[in-house]
Amino acid sequence: MIVIGGSASTDLAKGIATELECEYIEAVTVRFPDGECYTRVDREALEDDVVIVQNTYPDGNLVEMLLLEDVAKRLKAKTITLVIPYFGYARQDRVFRSGEPESAKVMCEILGMKADR
Repeated sequence: MIVIGGSASTDLAKGIATELECEYIEAVTVRFPDGECYTRVDREALEDDVVIVQNTYPDGNLVEMLLLEDVAKRLKAKTITLVIPYFGYARQDRVFRSGEPESAKVMCEILGMKADR
């Protein structure tokens, strides 16, 4: 198993990897001047079960997690598990008034597109 830490959750990711006695990889993340996220995992292939640890608040962290999922998939992760210590958009877990989105459900659907759990 490999644990990848996003920029918002590196300490927790390191702790999880230590506790599970597995490999830890810190993702390289840079913010461009316009706020866009560049993320890289310094490996040619993963070919193992991968756990990605990242908060999804603020929005930039959510984008970083989506990019890390894509990287893990491209590097042939066997499975992808997301650990989200703080799940942004969880407050809107149902529609309270007509015209509102069910934000938590939408975020789960988006995050789950490439993840196994």
